[in-house]
Amino acid sequence: MDQKELRKQVTKSVSSVTHDEIKQAWQRFGMGLLVFVGVVITVLLLIMVQRGTATRAEAEADPLEDPISTDELAELAAQTAQAFLAAETVAQKARHVVEPRRVLPLMQKYYRKHPMDTRQFKAFVDHRPHFAGGREFFMGTVVFKDGNSEFWVFEKDAEDAVKLQWEVAVTYADKDWDTFVETKDTVSSSFRVLLERLDEFYLNYDFSDESDPDNYECFLVRVPYSERYVYGYLEKSNDDYITSAGVWNVSSLKVKPVTAKIRFLENAKGDQVLIEDIENFSWVRGVDM
Repeated sequence: MDQKELRKQVTKSVSSVTHDEIKQAWQRFGMGLLVFVGVVITVLLLIMVQRGTATRAEAEADPLEDPISTDELAELAAQTAQAFLAAETVAQKARHVVEPRRVLPLMQKYYRKHPMDTRQFKAFVDHRPHFAGGREFFMGTVVFKDGNSEFWVFEKDAEDAVKLQWEVAVTYADKDWDTFVETKDTVSSSFRVLLERLDEFYLNYDFSDESDPDNYECFLVRVPYSERYVYGYLEKSNDDYITSAGVWNVSSLKVKPVTAKIRFLENAKGDQVLIEDIENFSWVRGVDM
């Protein structure tokens, strides 16, 4: 065999060996890939089974609790009212109110000017639940041992604790109502007031133009703790007027509790105020009841 023929045979032999090695390598790779995929699928199945078992265990360990009944809410509200009245300090009273951290400074300011409430609790009557703004309220009449009574609002929180809406209970406001009216304060202030829609427009003093009835809605504005009242005027171009008109149309009540910003006009002559804004159609902060 000459040198040329020998070189051909060697080249052919090497090519055959290389082809066999590549084929065997691919076979080994394919088998390895199948094994890997099988392991991954097995692990995923085990995870899904474990999660399903854990979910069932959690569902069995934490069944849905029955909602609190109306009678239970009434009892919790009565306990809160009794504890609030029995508390001797502002800090102690704050433990029984909604949003104590925000309300405590307001309570401290309020009780510097007003005596602490020392009335004794007797009963909680004429109560009913109310839902508004995604929140659960319970309201009714708190009767005191001296024979007097007041309408209080309570709220149930996420932990089923029932707390007092203190700002509603004391009709909290930015300023003293009597002083505001007497001085004819021109600085806008927020008050929890009762708005009474009047059948006839009060045309007098600062609102005496013949066009005023076309531009304003007239209300009697008062608070439950004072004999002083004023006439309030809400511009019909105000969005609050449109809302208030709808509220009055769907309700048979002539008098409604609202939280409103009001002020006297410059050099006011009569007891007439401008209603700049109705913040809430209720006395509860942030909720239209």
